[in-house]
Amino acid sequence: MDEQLMFASRMIDHWKTGYKKRYNPKRASALDIIGLAKSVDEAIADWDVNSTLLIATAARNMDSLKKYSFGDLRGEIQDNGKNVFLLLGTGFGLHDEVLNQCDGVLEPIRGSSVDDYRHLSVRP
Repeated sequence: MDEQLMFASRMIDHWKTGYKKRYNPKRASALDIIGLAKSVDEAIADWDVNSTLLIATAARNMDSLKKYSFGDLRGEIQDNGKNVFLLLGTGFGLHDEVLNQCDGVLEPIRGSSVDDYRHLSVRP
């Protein structure tokens, strides 16, 4: 949605300019590599699909997708020369249409709670 793109752009600019850039230059540097796109297809258009893994994050179990541990992905990058395009879900998760485009899903971070509550906040 255009409103989400505008919000993301404002948030990125907030940390890349002025006082906040001086306050936290490492965050500004990290945000320099961020690009915004209206779709997954648009986002990966310039990536070599043969050397890139499209990996999603999900808090729910995704039995239909290959599961990658953090070590698995490190091996794909270091040993096999793969690039990893990581799709971070929203508070409601990624839509199945997006997940079905992915090569796999990164294992969820598991909590130690009795009910196996899983949450990885990606909010600023």
